[in-house]
Amino acid sequence: MENDHPDTYRNLTELYDAFDDYLDKSRLKVLCGDTPYYRLRQCRNDVVTYGFSPENRFVAENVVLQNNGCYGFSISEYGNLLCDIELNVPGRHNVLNALSAFVIGRLTGADISMLVEGLATYRGTRRRYETAGLFFGATLVSDYAHHPDEILAAVATARERTKTGRILAVFQPHTYSRTARLFNEFCSCFAGCDEVILVKEYPARETPDNGKTAKELFEGVKNPHKKYCDTLVDAAAYLQKNVAPGDTVLVLGAGDVALLVDLLK
Repeated sequence: MENDHPDTYRNLTELYDAFDDYLDKSRLKVLCGDTPYYRLRQCRNDVVTYGFSPENRFVAENVVLQNNGCYGFSISEYGNLLCDIELNVPGRHNVLNALSAFVIGRLTGADISMLVEGLATYRGTRRRYETAGLFFGATLVSDYAHHPDEILAAVATARERTKTGRILAVFQPHTYSRTARLFNEFCSCFAGCDEVILVKEYPARETPDNGKTAKELFEGVKNPHKKYCDTLVDAAAYLQKNVAPGDTVLVLGAGDVALLVDLLK
C-alpha cells in the first residue's frame, strides 16, 4: 500500500483512506504488520497480521536462499512452528507473498499439507520475473514492475541470480503522472543495475501536461551508465550490440515494452 495511482488519489492519505474503507467492508482482514500503513492506521482487533517481525501473528522465520535460487523459510503462528516452506519462484519479496497466501488458506480452512505443496509447486505467473529465454547468451526476464519498489525487488532478485554477468534494465515509464509523483524514487531505484535503458513512456490515458516524460526521467536517473531510446526497435538494436553471455536483461514496465521480449527472441 504505497504512493501510487496519482490520477485517482491526490496523496498517500487518500490512498490509505480507500484501503480503510475497503477493510471496513471486508469480513476477513489480513495485513502485513511490517508496513507503514499497518503501523499508522490499523489498531483494530479484527486484523490478522503476518510478516518478518515477531510481533505478527504469522511469522516467516529462518529465511534462507536455497540451491535453486529461491527461498525457503519456516512459518510460525503465535510463536508455534507450523511448517517449512520451499519456494520455486525467486525473490525475497515472494516470501511475504507466499506467507500471505498461506495465512488466507489457513484461515479459510485449507489443510496445511496442501498449502505447503501448493507453494512448493507454484511456478509463477506471466510477467512477474518471468524468464523468457536467451538473447545472444544473455538471460531475458520480463517483469510488470512499473513502481519504484517493484523495480527494486526485480533488480534485487536479478542480483541474487546473476552470478558473473551484468544486469541491464530496460524500463518504460507508465503514465506521466506516476513518473512525476514518484520521480525521485524512479531516479534512484536503478542503482543496483550495471546499465539502464530508458524507453519512451507509455502514456496510457494521459497527455504530457499530466506530469513528466521518459526523457526527463532519463536526465534524472542516478546511474552513470544509461541510454535513452525512442522506440523498442532502437532498444533492441542497442542490446544486440551491447549484451554478452551471462548478462541478465530485465524488461520492466506495464505498457507495450513487453513486446520487446518477442522482438529480441
